[in-house]
Amino acid sequence: MQKLVAVLIAIAAVLISIYYQQHFVMKADTKRRAWLTLLVNEEYVPGVLALVRSLKRAKSMYPLVVLLVSDQLSEETQEMILNEGCLVRPVETIYPTQKTGNLAFQRLTHDWTKLRAFQIRIQILLLFKLAYAIRQKTSSYPKYWKPENCPYTHGENSDGHDLVYEHGRLFNSGLFVFHPNLVVFEQMITALNTWDLTDVIFADQDFLNQFYRSSRKRLPYIYNSLKTFSKTHPYLWDELKIKAIHFILQKTWDKLGGNSLDYEHIHLAGGVGAFCSGATAELFDPSTQQWTLTGNLNIGRYQHTASTLPDGNILVVGGYGIYDNIPELFDSLTNIWTETAGMSTALDGHTALTLSNGNAIVIGGYNLFGYSKKAELFDPSTRLWTQTGSINNSRVSHTASILPNGKVLVTGCSSTNT
Repeated sequence: MQKLVAVLIAIAAVLISIYYQQHFVMKADTKRRAWLTLLVNEEYVPGVLALVRSLKRAKSMYPLVVLLVSDQLSEETQEMILNEGCLVRPVETIYPTQKTGNLAFQRLTHDWTKLRAFQIRIQILLLFKLAYAIRQKTSSYPKYWKPENCPYTHGENSDGHDLVYEHGRLFNSGLFVFHPNLVVFEQMITALNTWDLTDVIFADQDFLNQFYRSSRKRLPYIYNSLKTFSKTHPYLWDELKIKAIHFILQKTWDKLGGNSLDYEHIHLAGGVGAFCSGATAELFDPSTQQWTLTGNLNIGRYQHTASTLPDGNILVVGGYGIYDNIPELFDSLTNIWTETAGMSTALDGHTALTLSNGNAIVIGGYNLFGYSKKAELFDPSTRLWTQTGSINNSRVSHTASILPNGKVLVTGCSSTNT
């Protein structure tokens, strides 16, 4: 009997140990890690929204911390970011007292503020990630940025290859992993204000390469794959393996044009971290059970809604990554999409229904100010929108059902968990 009791006590001790490790140690460990990004102006607000919503959809266990220069951002923008569930840390801009060189792009003058990440007082593992850069030829880039000096030209694991020029071993500062440290931050500020910066072209990136010239470790390219890989090193471009795409130069929320046309398939249709929004439409014929391509939408969309109207036309509304509030109508006779009157704001994560009176109703979702309580009606006869009564709780990715009495029941995914 005593032996049995001892065995049971031993088993209980093991179970308690496992519970402690998973519930307390791992929980505490999770609190010490976060994703982090910097927001210095309104131009990059769509990027922050895309990032936090992508992390939510990927079910990341880590929160997103946003370092924001509050005097450059409206109160509405700051409230919107808080409503998305981000942790916000107001910061002041950093500018070197030393004269800097000719930066490749004017926007890089803001990038020195990225060093504030090292100043975070809580012990967070921040993810900007160190990764060797693959370069696309641009007039602003140094002459030594050419294929023969790139490590990936000689194979993925050839960063120590004799053929790789010294400058080919630089890392890209768009994404890296590190532990914040106030002492290191002070050392950085001292260096920033005493070093010769006349040859600096890429602001914090060139600075960090020099600061960590002998104490950095390379991580696999799949965690920071520049979109230019698809052209410069196509053998690396496998979207089933890539974890994150770095949209250098023109961003996914910008209008396509110029040099971005070569990357249209990445911007609109693909890749981890892209908006994954397509503009194609197909028709299914039940009699032949065959699909055929029909007219394309005017705007690529993802996680939008489509409602069949009484006249047989289809109303498409919103979508993830859509920052225009323009719905589209599909004419079932001509197979042509046309833009129609805009709603009060752009949406995604909403629901849409066609009511018994023929009007379409759109309820809740994300808008530019966070979770929405709004509901709007579309009248097919006038092709105009009108706002109707708001729901009591803001919701996203919820459900809506028409009941036999004509009323609409909305359930799930409320911001108040009701």
